[in-house]
Amino acid sequence: MIHKVLENNIQSHQLRAISYGFLLIEVVVALAVFILTLTIFGVAVSTAPLTKTARNQNLAYHIASKKIEVLRHTPYASLPANGTSSFSDTGFTDLPGATGQLTIAQYGANQIKRVTVTVSWQEAGTARSVVIETLMALAGLNQ
Repeated sequence: MIHKVLENNIQSHQLRAISYGFLLIEVVVALAVFILTLTIFGVAVSTAPLTKTARNQNLAYHIASKKIEVLRHTPYASLPANGTSSFSDTGFTDLPGATGQLTIAQYGANQIKRVTVTVSWQEAGTARSVVIETLMALAGLNQ
């Protein structure tokens, strides 16, 4: 009988040791999951400003490109005079503090104009801009 009580006591002690071991494993797994979650969250938070910058730059590029295409479909004689002027676009509402600048200058002597379109905006207190340049000629550039 004493032998049986001792055997039950030893088995009970072994079961408690096993259950404490599972508790330790569970804590380690939970800690690993928590650290992984924090790491993923940290990466997501740190990429948010980069995503915003890329979005704004892409939007500014599309606005400038659209302005170039409008000018390409304008007859050469109807192009704005040489000089610098500002322009507006509906996309400026999505860019903070956005402005557009168009510069047209004579290029060489054969009725070729250099057209420069600049879209500028403010981002986190820093001025950013996208510049696109092209040449436009009376007869096209391949003539």
